[in-house]
Amino acid sequence: MIKKSIIIILTGLLGLFFCCCDNSTHSQSQTAGEKDSVKKNIPGQGKSEPGRGAGRRGRERKRSGVPAEEQVVHLSVENGKQIDIKTAVVKPGMVKSTLKAMGKVLAPNNRTAIVGFSCSARIEKLHTEVGSWVKAGQPLLTLQCTEVGGSQSDFVKALTDHELARLDFQREERLFKKDIGAEKELLEAKGRFHIATANLKAAKEKLAVLGLSKTQIAEIAKTKNVSPTVTVNAPITGWVTRNSAVLGAMIDSATEIMTVMDLTDLWIDAGIYEKDLSKVRLGQEVEISVPAYPDKKFFGKIHYIGAVVNSDTRTITVRTKVNNRDLKLKPGMFAGIDILTGSRQDALIVPKQAVLDDGSRKIIFVLDVDEEDHFICRVVEVGAVYNGDIEIVKGLKSGEIVVIEGNFQLKSRLYAEDIAAHTH
Repeated sequence: MIKKSIIIILTGLLGLFFCCCDNSTHSQSQTAGEKDSVKKNIPGQGKSEPGRGAGRRGRERKRSGVPAEEQVVHLSVENGKQIDIKTAVVKPGMVKSTLKAMGKVLAPNNRTAIVGFSCSARIEKLHTEVGSWVKAGQPLLTLQCTEVGGSQSDFVKALTDHELARLDFQREERLFKKDIGAEKELLEAKGRFHIATANLKAAKEKLAVLGLSKTQIAEIAKTKNVSPTVTVNAPITGWVTRNSAVLGAMIDSATEIMTVMDLTDLWIDAGIYEKDLSKVRLGQEVEISVPAYPDKKFFGKIHYIGAVVNSDTRTITVRTKVNNRDLKLKPGMFAGIDILTGSRQDALIVPKQAVLDDGSRKIIFVLDVDEEDHFICRVVEVGAVYNGDIEIVKGLKSGEIVVIEGNFQLKSRLYAEDIAAHTH
């Protein structure tokens, strides 16, 4: 019985000993496996990826199909011949911050005149044509109008009546002073003279309304000649931009015969959003560009800011006055305006074609000076665009060399390499 108990105890102790040894061996094996796994994930310990320079082999690629901030494109000799790479140096320079808006070129209201006539008439003669430069007072066309003839007759009659009334009043005044004439007759003569003066003034003003100049009216008063013809003169100095006159055609008071515009100064009306109103002030410098002259800049100043907000577009009208002595700008053109809100002399700039859009980011390819066949894809933050350059707020240093031509091809190669790596 005692022997049987001893055997059972020894069997249990042996079983417990072997169980402990097995657990210890399993724990050591698991620890070694974890160490190997950590070692395999240490950056730089694995195999370097293809397409990278020796100095860049430790970098990790992003596996999402979108270029990482510091990926590198390697150009072989053969690929380099296929891509025309041009570069520029990052350097300090001047940029001006601007507020951009779209506007329309307009002829100023105070420099535009619509030529018409106040009554029915027939066009007898034309003295100018579309595109002609005319001075204020220069003849534009001659009309035949019966009302003009009648008004001239009324003027001559009023002129004669006024002269007779003046002589009669002077005679009665002399007689009254000599106690020969009666006061009643003097007062009646004085009244007739005042009436004749008023009638003469009205007849003269009617001729002016019909388009007769002071010189023409004076000539009629001198010669007493009456004619149904009248010459319509240019009201302002400028260009004849429209002419609907036809010889022999009848016109009336509603007919717009010609339009004369002085185009040496023009307006550009643009709308800005109310959130930008604080950035705009009278006299502010403005740069203007139009599609007709993409390489030319026009310059002006703000001389009017609207008093109300357009309820439909939520914009405020800003009017720029621009000199147009060379007549390149035409009323009706669409124009882009850059309102200059500030400037910097020491901004870091690159040609704007160096910056590429990459989704919500901006990227630039930078030449690796250590390995000239390597180009680093760099994410940057940009600022103002001015005169073909763009400000780099973050991501570049002065003196670095960036790609300004061939960067689209580099971006395509970068995407292709990234997609290939992601696939494998």
